[in-house]
Amino acid sequence: MTRLGAEVMGSFHVDVDLRRPRSQRRSHGCCQLDFPASPTISQSGSPSLHPLAACARVVRELVGLSRILQFGTTVLYLRNCLMCWRTIVNSRKLYCADAILKDRVLIYYHGIRFIVDCGSLDSMLPGDSATFSTIREMFGRDVYLRAFDTRQMRLTSVVDAGGNRGLFSLWAASAGANTYWIESQAHYLRVARFLWAQNGVSNRVCPVVASLGGATPGNSVSVGDVIAKIAVPVSLLKIDIEGAEFQMFATHSQWLSQVENLAMEVHRWAGRPAEIVDVLRNTGFELKTTNDRFHPVAPAQATYIYASSVGALND
Repeated sequence: MTRLGAEVMGSFHVDVDLRRPRSQRRSHGCCQLDFPASPTISQSGSPSLHPLAACARVVRELVGLSRILQFGTTVLYLRNCLMCWRTIVNSRKLYCADAILKDRVLIYYHGIRFIVDCGSLDSMLPGDSATFSTIREMFGRDVYLRAFDTRQMRLTSVVDAGGNRGLFSLWAASAGANTYWIESQAHYLRVARFLWAQNGVSNRVCPVVASLGGATPGNSVSVGDVIAKIAVPVSLLKIDIEGAEFQMFATHSQWLSQVENLAMEVHRWAGRPAEIVDVLRNTGFELKTTNDRFHPVAPAQATYIYASSVGALND
């Protein structure tokens, strides 16, 4: 751990249990597929996806993956989808195809290249979602950066709040940013360090294992506390902390003055997204709000919020 990481960790009492229970957390990449107007019924009695709708979703996923992967890897994923197409139709998810892919994959994302050894990471996380599920959602669907012109970002410092196995931090560090990985689930740290070391960026990542939100003094660390330790403007703050984002913005938001760009997934079961949008607007951010299919929606229906105080949002 870097000296700054030690200082951050030494300043807080860490509690890893404030976030939503693991059994209730949504795994990256396991999002439901698009439903036809009249879903069919599987033999188990649960709604299944019409085969044509499943094909349409697979095509959309392949288009996104083709932008970030080598051609051979994209073809390999198509083969995986064909191998388990019945499961895809019945489960309405692509997880089965993700789980088969255990290769080392070269990813090219927003101008940055890096390698992810899916098989090694999966072996270190038995029972967790497949690493390729996270790759498909985070990079293939481009859930965090799609609303930004990254050429307008300085990318000198990035805070990855809800860092999981370290993939977004890997991209940021590979882009040359001083990166701060914050994650409440301590078992992900070993996996993330392996990933960063494989790509030679460990010296640019400061890991902080702590709960997020800051609603209970002494039991958690807020993103604001970490930003205060950084003491420089944050080029990008990425947030995916399973509902704790509402605590973050409810307690205080003075730290937002140090943030240039923000991308976050919001979880409506935990609060009202419109309240976060109001805080951001009052702080001077330009905003975009979308649903989980990335269509513009009113703040109250938002799944993703993208904000910039430096004019970096796409037109």
